[in-house]
Amino acid sequence: MNFRLSVIDLSLDDSASRLTLLESSNLDEVRNFFPVIAPRNRGRRIFILERSGAYLPRRPRVPDGTIEKALSDHLGTPETFFTEHTAQGPAFTANEAHIRSSWLPSSMPADEIFHHDMFSMWLYTGSTKDVQWPCSKSGRRLCPGDEGVELRCDATGRELQFYELKSRPEGKRWLMIVPQRCSYWSSLYGEGGWDTLILCDPPPTYGKVNRTGGPVSLVKRIPFNNGYREFLPPSAVRHGAVSDYTRQELTLIPRQPGEDALAARRRHAINVQRRALQEQLDCPSPPRTCMFDDLRYYFCKHAQLLDIRDHPSCVTLFPLKLIAGHFVVVHDFVAFQTARMRSTGWNLRRETAEQVRAAQEVETAWSRFRCTEYLEAVTSVLDTLDVARDSHHTHPYFYPSPTIYRRATFFDRPRSYDPQGRIGHPETLPDAVPPLHTSDWKSPINDFIYLHRQFSLRREDYDRITTSIAALAGIISGRLGIDEAKTAKALTFVAMCFAPLSWISGVYSMEVFGPDGEFFWQYWATALPTMLAVWGVFFIWKYKWWVVGLRVLVGLWRWVFGS
Repeated sequence: MNFRLSVIDLSLDDSASRLTLLESSNLDEVRNFFPVIAPRNRGRRIFILERSGAYLPRRPRVPDGTIEKALSDHLGTPETFFTEHTAQGPAFTANEAHIRSSWLPSSMPADEIFHHDMFSMWLYTGSTKDVQWPCSKSGRRLCPGDEGVELRCDATGRELQFYELKSRPEGKRWLMIVPQRCSYWSSLYGEGGWDTLILCDPPPTYGKVNRTGGPVSLVKRIPFNNGYREFLPPSAVRHGAVSDYTRQELTLIPRQPGEDALAARRRHAINVQRRALQEQLDCPSPPRTCMFDDLRYYFCKHAQLLDIRDHPSCVTLFPLKLIAGHFVVVHDFVAFQTARMRSTGWNLRRETAEQVRAAQEVETAWSRFRCTEYLEAVTSVLDTLDVARDSHHTHPYFYPSPTIYRRATFFDRPRSYDPQGRIGHPETLPDAVPPLHTSDWKSPINDFIYLHRQFSLRREDYDRITTSIAALAGIISGRLGIDEAKTAKALTFVAMCFAPLSWISGVYSMEVFGPDGEFFWQYWATALPTMLAVWGVFFIWKYKWWVVGLRVLVGLWRWVFGS
């Protein structure tokens, strides 16, 4: 069983003090930790879980002896929360055996639970031979980007996408797009206490070829373009320094006299968290190695930015911002794809081998364009955040409009918040609730609306390129058709020249009309007028000269006999 669990306890007031209770990868250690603090208290705990290895099957219950079962028993988390997290994500290859299951947005309020798909991008730095494997049928070595090759992450079972990048200093390199999922669940207790559980996928380490092939090592990788865009404004970074008082408070867990076993567990928790949290506090920037490490960094170093209240929705700030940051990098790559197809596709000719290879690369990029999958993932996040469009509003994007409505969330509710209040037209907005597009950097709604608009624009670019390619193919086909028609016309003229000669030669096939015969001249005297007569009939019929001749004859008749 491979997992990592981090438990962070936030202070009951709105100060920046916090306390990491546990950092463990051992199930027995986690089980011994649970009795330290009762599940329903006034604490505010954040459980961050990264699960790797063999994932759970899609069934209502999780098996015993797993970290999911232990957390479900301790926190009361529904077991379907874990099975939904491991469900099939975005599928790049259609497979009827793994049809993706959807859910209703109303069944998962963003304040309580969500399952969001995301895509992390990595640059493979290893040798190309390490990600190639021999094909039993053809005998050649296949690459991840070849047709018919499906490479899946060994830890999550999700399909990976590979794109070939060509750079002159390094040569050919591979770009990996890894589908992942981040899930969130929360539970409110009395007296202001709550627990939250964030479940995230591990980074790819090994891959399976076509589900049954041998493992392919993906350890040699670096984040592409730093992994994701930084979302903290400069003002938040300046005020995010950890005070000495906070550092001292990290190890202060009061002992209860007479409870040796419990005190031993507390001492063990202190020793574990002291080393792990100190590394996070000393790190000047997020590690950008995986979702788990980045979340732990932000919760440990910038917990004072959460605006802690009596509702656990504040915890969703960092996960949603990280998801949006990953989507920005994905959008940059999609924009590069569309720009390359738009600028290169129209100048390609298939006259030389190099031009044919360049044309094939553009066709491959066109066929492997996956903007729709990314747009669906962003739309799913907006649906979970309850951002919707009025059915009477026909504008294709989520631009600021009175017809855009949503349910108020933690990011825009006032102190006196009504969770059942619906935000509608501006004249019905409460004074304390900001509008849809707020300048508060903590609101992730603006980020996902922007991403939805940008991905929609890129898909429209792709549709225009597709239409233009189809039109260009039609123009080329029409040009070829004209050339073929001209060729057929020339051949018809040649046939019309030789057809009368062949017919007349069949009639005058006797020896006296042959080349050495006495009446050979009669053959030409008959053949040439016949050929001219055939041509004359053809042109008269084609250009409708008979109509002109008929009109002339009618005119002459009327002129002669009409008077």
